[in-house]
Amino acid sequence: MASPDPSRTLFGRAATISFMPYREDLVEPGRDFRYFFYGALGGRAPTLGQVLVLSSGGYPDVSHGGGTKLSRADGHGLAGVLADGRLRDFDQLHGYSFATWCRGEAVRWGGDTVMPHAFGIAVEISGVCVNPGDYVYMDNAGAW
Repeated sequence: MASPDPSRTLFGRAATISFMPYREDLVEPGRDFRYFFYGALGGRAPTLGQVLVLSSGGYPDVSHGGGTKLSRADGHGLAGVLADGRLRDFDQLHGYSFATWCRGEAVRWGGDTVMPHAFGIAVEISGVCVNPGDYVYMDNAGAW
């Protein structure tokens, strides 16, 4: 796993979003990242120490978000973002108050390859099942 700031340890309770391969026929108006973000948090303000966990939908080498999309996590005081895919804008993510860990940095938008599909469900991250509310941990020694 990679981080824009490997000195930051990620720890907190999981709020999950599952991605799947993009299908235009499944895109519903109003079901954008914002919808899934607030759904994962239970439709309310996040509790102290929550970590947004993004499954890759089988595409770990595709971008699942970037600095603009994830600014919402910073604005709501999340403890971190853990993605089983790549993220964009490491420089911007480095400036946020939360820890970020993912499969590496991407330069290309991935919204034509993957899409958020469900929230608040068990997801798979690097072969590990993560349920909403589970504690997740990641550090620069590779502990997970």
